[in-house]
Amino acid sequence: MSDYFPYQIDHGSTDPSTWNLPEGAITRIGRGGIQDTAFSPDGKLLTIATYLGLWWYDVEKRELITLWEKGNTVASVAFSQCGAWIATSFGGPIKICEVSTGECIIEVPREEPIPPTEIVFSPNREYLAVGGYSRHSNPEKKLYCCVEVWKLPRNNHEIGTTDLPKRMGKYVGTYPLAFSPDNRLLAFTSPDGAPEPFNMQNLRIFKNY
Repeated sequence: MSDYFPYQIDHGSTDPSTWNLPEGAITRIGRGGIQDTAFSPDGKLLTIATYLGLWWYDVEKRELITLWEKGNTVASVAFSQCGAWIATSFGGPIKICEVSTGECIIEVPREEPIPPTEIVFSPNREYLAVGGYSRHSNPEKKLYCCVEVWKLPRNNHEIGTTDLPKRMGKYVGTYPLAFSPDNRLLAFTSPDGAPEPFNMQNLRIFKNY
């Protein structure tokens, strides 16, 4: 569990409706459509991913703390089990940041145009799994889905060209995702009655879990 407190951006105001407004705007009504939510492992923090960014709440005080990634649509969010890292997705690379500093320490590239619907860290923080599907990402309107598994660098503050995230596997499937407690297995699903995935390099479809 973690006692990390999230890095707070100086917004110049205690009123969240005025944080990071577009030029000429005087207030914000609402906080954006919700895409995903995640509690920190110790239950002290709640993050809400929206079309306007990532909102952080202090659970005990029921107070809004800060806004990360202003103006960006955050599609998915996940904490590492230790609570020190948080992963967010905007539809492109997955960003992994330190909770206590806000520093992006790893960027996980993605080749697929599929909006990620779930991000999961392995319990030992060595692997990251990303899953998603869409019927709107190709002209044929077929179901386009995949699960990617990445091995993360060990020394994240001294990442060099030979110590980058490495994709360990790419499978036909989608969320929900779950790692086994010993980090050896990953479970995922394939939508029931789905058509053959489009442009997935003839990868095998796993069914009947």
